[in-house]
Amino acid sequence: MSKIKKIIRRGLRGYDLHIRTRARRCRAFLDAWLHDGHLLMSKKCIFYAPLSVNGKGNVTLADDVQLGYGMAPKLGDGALLLQARRADSSIAIGSGTAIGNNCSIIAERAVTIGSRCLIGHCVSIYDSDFHGVNPTERRGHGGVTEAVTLGDNVWLGSHVLVLRGVNIGENSVIAAGAVVVKSIPPNVLAGGVPAKVIRGLI
Repeated sequence: MSKIKKIIRRGLRGYDLHIRTRARRCRAFLDAWLHDGHLLMSKKCIFYAPLSVNGKGNVTLADDVQLGYGMAPKLGDGALLLQARRADSSIAIGSGTAIGNNCSIIAERAVTIGSRCLIGHCVSIYDSDFHGVNPTERRGHGGVTEAVTLGDNVWLGSHVLVLRGVNIGENSVIAAGAVVVKSIPPNVLAGGVPAKVIRGLI
């Protein structure tokens, strides 16, 4: 392919991403507004997939947050869900963090994600059990809720599940398919079901 064709194709891809980003940004703000929620999003966020913000709480996205990725595995349109369910719930995502396609982050209290994190596709992060364990409570909303925190530069592999009360220390890596039910210290590789520390990284 000639240099001119490459330049034109690169320009068209950039223009297409710009148009899609504007449309998806508008849709996300409208979604939050319709559900009585609050979305605070930097103008520097990048959209490779649609974003659903359908809770009543506060969702904050810092500079250069990337939502979805064009070449990653994708179900349907690859939409991401950021749902701060209650008026006092919050989801905060730090600058430079990239979140893969089809991820779900749901907060009854708070989910806080640091800067420069990498979150693989189909990752789920929940700060609540949502239902009681006792058979008589299971249909209600009696589940335990505890905030979730990811430090800076954390990497969650594809299909990781992070559950309530978990804190993952900075620079740590969680292997694909892990279920994280207990906090993970900084600078380690963890994996498995339930996730356990495999080795240090430094």
